[in-house]
Amino acid sequence: MRRHVTMEGRGGGCRAAVAAAVLLAAAVLSGCATTDQVRMLERRIQGLAVENQAQDNRIAAMQGVLDAVAKDLQMESRKEIGSVRSRLADLSSRVDALQTEILKVGGRLEKAEYQAEKDRAADAAARQALADQVAVLSKRVEDLVKEVKLLQASAEAARKAEEARRRAAEAKVDLYQKARDLYVKGRYAEAEEVFRGYLTRHPRGKRVANAHFWIGECEYNLGRYEEAVLAYQKVIREFPQSNKVPDALLKQGYAFLKLKDVESARTVLTKLVAAYPKSPQAGYARKKLERIQGGAPAPKRGGG
Repeated sequence: MRRHVTMEGRGGGCRAAVAAAVLLAAAVLSGCATTDQVRMLERRIQGLAVENQAQDNRIAAMQGVLDAVAKDLQMESRKEIGSVRSRLADLSSRVDALQTEILKVGGRLEKAEYQAEKDRAADAAARQALADQVAVLSKRVEDLVKEVKLLQASAEAARKAEEARRRAAEAKVDLYQKARDLYVKGRYAEAEEVFRGYLTRHPRGKRVANAHFWIGECEYNLGRYEEAVLAYQKVIREFPQSNKVPDALLKQGYAFLKLKDVESARTVLTKLVAAYPKSPQAGYARKKLERIQGGAPAPKRGGG
């Protein structure tokens, strides 16, 4: 509901500014725009950039939610280490108890030595027995200390192994393919988030242009046509050599029609026919232009 209100609030202003971004490029290239028209279009494009920044801020907030979820998952992986720590605490308690017992035995040994002055012969056996008991207890303490050290090493190894498994799992995930799979399943909102995650992790990847195009497709299928126009424009402007440019031009024209901006749609589709006259996308564009123009044949090549 909150997003719906925001979209209604932007209304025609955002649509006009988006249309201006395309018309400005077409007008400047053709040399048909006056200075005042260029300045007006520039101001409208600047307004669009501000709205685009607001969208980036919302995406950043969404990333914060994802980070919180990842933190919860990490807490789960630490439960095993917590169990080891519990055992360490138990062993430490047992060591303390044994040390206390050693102190008691030591006290009894001192008492036996005092008695030995009266009866050395009878006391010798008792002293030996107590000494043996002390040796046994000391050995048990040494063994427990070794076990504690082993458990500490095991806990550290488990922590490192878990970290290594987590990093390996992240490295193996093909975010682009995961996003495409979500898109095919019709889960467009989730697919868009994963595509943006791919762009964050691989800003110079080989599939960056494709990712921007599919973000536009997600926005289009979610009915967010202004955002779709912006995503397609990013492909057209920043990746002019990409094989996705004809698709981006075609779908941008469709998005403008969804926004009831027929003039912008006509400009974009005409540009597509002119730039890629033999492409399948140009064929679709001609048919759409014929319907827009009331059945009149669309030009096979555009001018300007």
